[in-house]
Amino acid sequence: MKKMCVLFLLAMFFITCGPSAKFLAPDYSRPRKVAILPTVNHTNDVECGIVMRNLFFVKLHKKKYAELLSNTVVDSILNEEGITDGGQLNMITREELAEILTVDGLLYIDLLKCTCTPLVPGEVGTVKANFKLYVPPSKLIWEDEREEVQELDNSSSGSGGNPLADLVGSLIAETAAKLMIQAASGWLFDHELHQEMDKLIKKSLKTLP
Repeated sequence: MKKMCVLFLLAMFFITCGPSAKFLAPDYSRPRKVAILPTVNHTNDVECGIVMRNLFFVKLHKKKYAELLSNTVVDSILNEEGITDGGQLNMITREELAEILTVDGLLYIDLLKCTCTPLVPGEVGTVKANFKLYVPPSKLIWEDEREEVQELDNSSSGSGGNPLADLVGSLIAETAAKLMIQAASGWLFDHELHQEMDKLIKKSLKTLP
């Protein structure tokens, strides 16, 4: 009996700790072309929102989930509509967004936390984000929210390297990736919580339907 209880507790541990997401549309259709919208940033760290979105683009492109409209093109089109920040996305309906961006999938990123907390002898980095994928006008087919907490290694500087370097080979063939590569410079991916964002996104994408 005791052995059965231990096995049950272990099973529950792995079920609750494994990657899981909220699937809100069981009869979903995977979008063919997706735009990753500017991050809705609920923190004071502007750069964290930019890096989070750029990392998500690279990771999703590598997954080959759908054709991606480059972030540069998305921003250019939205700027023409007077939208220069993720917080302004509610100025326009999802149906209108999909029409002007010529996509059938809209990926929203809400950055909820991006902090470094002092901890003797170092620091703890925390990143929390919510991701939503809509098929316009209003069908939410995927939502995932998670938090990544990790002790920072102060012996290394910056993000620990540009993640684009090991992905260029697989990305260079695609037009969207070329646009990102041409626009990319170190600051687009450079953040002290880069590793935490990277891990968070990887876990989330494992739950993508």
